[in-house]
Amino acid sequence: MSTELGECHPITVQGADTGILCEEVVYDCGVLRDLIWQHLRREQINVVLGERAIKIAKTAEHYHIDFQNHAPVFADVVINASYGDINRLTEQLGHAVSERLFEYTAVPIIKLNIPKVGVTIMDGPFMTVLPYGKTENFLLYSVENSIVAKEIASQMDSTWLKPESAPFSSVDKARYFEKMISLCKKFVPPLERSVVVGFLEGPRMVLARKEDSDARP
Repeated sequence: MSTELGECHPITVQGADTGILCEEVVYDCGVLRDLIWQHLRREQINVVLGERAIKIAKTAEHYHIDFQNHAPVFADVVINASYGDINRLTEQLGHAVSERLFEYTAVPIIKLNIPKVGVTIMDGPFMTVLPYGKTENFLLYSVENSIVAKEIASQMDSTWLKPESAPFSSVDKARYFEKMISLCKKFVPPLERSVVVGFLEGPRMVLARKEDSDARP
């Protein structure tokens, strides 16, 4: 695979019967993060980063939250937005939790000199190439290759949250990227010229045993 990107080329798509052109917004997670941070600072809200809530309990007056390396926090309201790990704290509060399909995904960040457009092959084991926010890079997703590990359980495997033990830590990144390109370039040939510059990785939670319909929570 060439490391020389060269001049910008028009994007081409093959292996599809029908194409649909549409306008779709791409958000930049860095911009959203900065906007939220500005709101928090303006409202003088205390923020604790890099900590894991290990225990939560409801008392008569408030919620008591214990952290791994931080003093406990007492709150009138708790919004559980921990995504893949959401069942753990929900169950501690006495709510029933169901089995879910937990998937650990890895998405390459690539450099590719094509127009800033997104392409998704929708039928079957589809792939997507999408502009990565306001950067000049793209994200590459493949149904067959982006899911590194998966399991059905009521709780996510806690080792998935640690970089040294997460499923993608033991994967040969170069071979992983080469395999993904070999699959995706069948639909978008210019991907053969792409260069990987990094990966987005992490767990997600979807409904269990819904592969046929791909229904979402």
